[in-house]
Amino acid sequence: TLMISYPGARIYLNNFTGNDKNNGRSWISPISTMGEALKRATRGSVIYFYGKLREQGLVTPPGLTDVTILGCGTKVRGGHTGNTPGPKGGSANWARSDRDDAVPLLTVTQQGWRFANLQLQGPYQGPSISLIRDLAGESADPLGKSAGYAEFENCVFVGPNQYGIYQEGGVNHVKIQNCWFYNFYGAGLNNVAIGGPNTSVGFPIMWEIRNNFFMASPNVIRLGLADSVITGN
Repeated sequence: TLMISYPGARIYLNNFTGNDKNNGRSWISPISTMGEALKRATRGSVIYFYGKLREQGLVTPPGLTDVTILGCGTKVRGGHTGNTPGPKGGSANWARSDRDDAVPLLTVTQQGWRFANLQLQGPYQGPSISLIRDLAGESADPLGKSAGYAEFENCVFVGPNQYGIYQEGGVNHVKIQNCWFYNFYGAGLNNVAIGGPNTSVGFPIMWEIRNNFFMASPNVIRLGLADSVITGN
């Protein structure tokens, strides 16, 4: 179970009935976009999401840590995209928009972001979720990037986009558990369920990849991990 460590704003997002002019403080008055939710989030916030998002190219705000995005409604089902929230695809479906570029659904640049009970499908030649670290992120630089301590639980990643989860710069302390990765089969693209480049900044360390399912996905992990645990998959 994901632990929520800091009290923050509770934000309710329903893109079927919501409106970004609403206060977003309950299911009675939800907002409608993840972009607006990120603007309203504070440290320790939980974004409760129901519906079918088609947003792409979002970036976590500078300095905003320890935010949870929690899919609500029915549990996601592995291997199904689901046209609407319901018994096939679950109730929290976030996929690429009609943009042609390869920008991720979301780029995480700060620590402690958590994702649970979501179905994610990124752009064909880009990641679903991108985790980024640079050296400035380990210093007092407010614009530095350090996406460590990210957690993914009970999420479904649907290919054939380039990566399900992508890391760059040596992101540390990432936990991926009880997730499904479906259709990362490498037909003409560098499709990898979990991966990213090894750079001069550093190797990714202290990852936990536990009890996940990789279906129709021969390219499972392409990552130079150190001091990490991969078990039960």
